[in-house]
Amino acid sequence: MAIEIAPSTFTRFFNKTKFDLDFSRISLFVLRKDGVVVHSISDMPRSDISSIGALLGGVWQAAEALSDFIPNKSEDLEFRLGFDSTSDGVYVLPIHIFDTVYYLGTIYHGTHSPGHLKSKVRSIGFKLESFLESNAEVKNETSKQFLFDEISNDEMDQLFAFSEN
Repeated sequence: MAIEIAPSTFTRFFNKTKFDLDFSRISLFVLRKDGVVVHSISDMPRSDISSIGALLGGVWQAAEALSDFIPNKSEDLEFRLGFDSTSDGVYVLPIHIFDTVYYLGTIYHGTHSPGHLKSKVRSIGFKLESFLESNAEVKNETSKQFLFDEISNDEMDQLFAFSEN
């Protein structure tokens, strides 16, 4: 069973932790495997952030599928995804919390040392994994609340019946 961590837990981590990053040139995203952004540090409009989440989730899944063509691929390898030039790019890596995978992604521009930035993002990922495993507020997936607790078969039939007038 996959565990979904409450977005407030991610917010607590990012509010508590200081980063030596220029967020005027970097956008940082934490997303679920389905591409839903659970936390972001970005000046982009919310609609763009949602689109970026879906695209990052999709590109990761495509890259994972492509990696299946690697001969003799070891399951122990930890893949990262990078698409960049000398100063601009996209970088994504998996974050493992309990039995659930999240992705930490960044889009950056005008960076003088992308390798150094990637190292910092990996460090953030390690710290985030550690923080979440010890401080996670897990969303309760087992509670089921129904809109209508007691509804009869006749009431259901009336609900979906078409008028014959």
